[in-house]
Amino acid sequence: MLLTGGCSKSAVWRRIFCDIFNMPVLKTNVDQDAASLGAAALAAVAVGVWPDYSGIPAIHVLEDRLEPDAEAAAYYEQLLPVFDRWTHALADLSEELTALRK
Repeated sequence: MLLTGGCSKSAVWRRIFCDIFNMPVLKTNVDQDAASLGAAALAAVAVGVWPDYSGIPAIHVLEDRLEPDAEAAAYYEQLLPVFDRWTHALADLSEELTALRK
């Protein structure tokens, strides 16, 4: 998984994504500029400066690669059903609270 944006600057967030999704996480030099890069690429292709988007991978320079921690990934896998029940319970409570306001 290529992680970009502000959260890619945080080693903690990269570790969390890596372990939750149980897959390697890559960090490149493109972080908070990811949205700007995407907009510039769209514009460059639209006006004919770039023929296509094939040049984008060359802009990314690999800075870090994390491999999942097997123990942490297994723990997150066990948490998933609990998290699913929790989010559904909160959604139900939210609906009840909304109904009371009507």
